[in-house]
Amino acid sequence: MQTRKYFKVFHYSHRCQLDEIDPAFYGTRVSGHSELRKGSAGIKKSFYYTIDDPEFLVRTHYRYEIYLSAKWKEKIYDYFDDPKKFRAAAKSKVEQALAELPYRTDPTEYQIQEAYEKIIFDHGFVGLRYKSSEDLSDVHNRTITLFRKKRTGKPNGLYVACDYETGKPIEISRAPVERNLVRENFIGILGLFKSPEKHKEEIKEFDKKNQFSFN
Repeated sequence: MQTRKYFKVFHYSHRCQLDEIDPAFYGTRVSGHSELRKGSAGIKKSFYYTIDDPEFLVRTHYRYEIYLSAKWKEKIYDYFDDPKKFRAAAKSKVEQALAELPYRTDPTEYQIQEAYEKIIFDHGFVGLRYKSSEDLSDVHNRTITLFRKKRTGKPNGLYVACDYETGKPIEISRAPVERNLVRENFIGILGLFKSPEKHKEEIKEFDKKNQFSFN
């Protein structure tokens, strides 16, 4: 049995006991929140915090812990860095469409954003990251959106959940598996095969937090 790696994010909703977070409900009951401004155009999306520190207006809502696989995280596109230069392609596409109109008009930011997100979505990405700087006190820098549904609740089986920003383990499953196998997989996920002694204190702190011993 292999240990699966996840990254933990947080979603807040006015609805309780949700089995999944569905982007189809985008825009409901978020008036006044900065999430609405970030999602004013383009594909319907659900909003998540990479750090469990939501905006004041949503702190009274129901809190959901969501576990993203490493593959999902890899498919979240950096909105500002735009590594594949999709925004330029989107602007060009909008300009070409407007050039066919009988009257001249310049593309609006709304039109460019819609085309930009559509290109990202069509290339198989599952969501967007809005990090424009390393300042995580800015809520936008700790916000991601997903285009697809995501189930709530903990993963099944053996897993390690990591902090989205730092990649450090913050939670381990308590699946009833053979202890040596747990330790082997845990250390493997941390990438510590070559020098486990170097990270002894980190492992000790993690074990203590999760009330789990690898001795």
